[in-house]
Amino acid sequence: MDSIDDYIKSVGIAYAKSGGENWPASGRKIMGSYIRLAALNQLDLLNKVKKIFSEKEIASLFWSTTQIRYILTGEFVVGLKLCERDAKNPTLTQITEGAQFFLNLLKQKSVEDPFCLHGHNNTLKETEIARVLKMKFLNKDEFGLIKRVSAALESLSWAFGYDTHFSNFMDIHGPYKVSKENQMLVREFKFDSIADVWGKELSIPKRIRFYLIYSNKDIKIDWELHTETKEGLVLEKALAVLVEGEKEISLEERELEQILQTSSVETIKQVNYVNSLSVIDKIRKGALLSFLQTKCLADALGEDWRPGKEVEEAILLKGEEIWLGKKTLPATQKPHTDDWRTNFDPRLPRK
Repeated sequence: MDSIDDYIKSVGIAYAKSGGENWPASGRKIMGSYIRLAALNQLDLLNKVKKIFSEKEIASLFWSTTQIRYILTGEFVVGLKLCERDAKNPTLTQITEGAQFFLNLLKQKSVEDPFCLHGHNNTLKETEIARVLKMKFLNKDEFGLIKRVSAALESLSWAFGYDTHFSNFMDIHGPYKVSKENQMLVREFKFDSIADVWGKELSIPKRIRFYLIYSNKDIKIDWELHTETKEGLVLEKALAVLVEGEKEISLEERELEQILQTSSVETIKQVNYVNSLSVIDKIRKGALLSFLQTKCLADALGEDWRPGKEVEEAILLKGEEIWLGKKTLPATQKPHTDDWRTNFDPRLPRK
């Protein structure tokens, strides 16, 4: 089980770093009432698709490696370990086999370091990198705009993804070595599923990709997309593209300005909207975000991806009490001790 060991090492590296406050609440508050049901649903979908599709085909259904990683440490392992009182209680062997399969999917989608153990989240092949380097990059006087637009879209992803499920809408991959001195990070945003959860379409492109080349040669990314370098990131080249299927259409300055303005307004509106929701409605949206992660599997099977009535019942029964701290469950967010190992290692029983 070398993959499991490498996965645990990688999670340990990420969880050793301090994390910020989650908005609108910690994952424990959002997912505490339904996490077992979400994990069981993920296991059920996984077992079904394995009978029909190859690993490579299943991996291609997920839009990013980050989405798979956040399923593993979000609901899957932790949630299944909370199922000992359920009739469908999976064994540690079944949980480990499911986790191993998700790790196999990461290997299928990666070209290097699938678990970010050595600081990479690399999914582009050398031919794809070479193609990008031939494209027309922006002028240096537009770098400030690129940084602002990327930061605004990141905030938008967090606002619509509750922080805990931003991987439905955002990814960072790389770093890719493009010269002796330079590395490239790719920041990507995918907003085509926002309406599935929030019932609204955004008036910005549904998929935007930034190719960012830095003079730094020591950039590293971990399991949770923490991006580090010994010095501050120094941007050397930048390119923003609208992605339509296999096409990449370069975005001009005026288009980037419009995206910046619209995304900033939408983020503020979304934060205000979520803050206005009742506790139960906030959790209901959290459940939709959790189940959205494996919508691709449900779609491939021709099944409804949305949470069932048992999820609604669990939220009504326990959601508010957990949110308000009247009931406690093992934390699903970064613990302050080695409890993360008990939570995320599928081979270990809960304490």
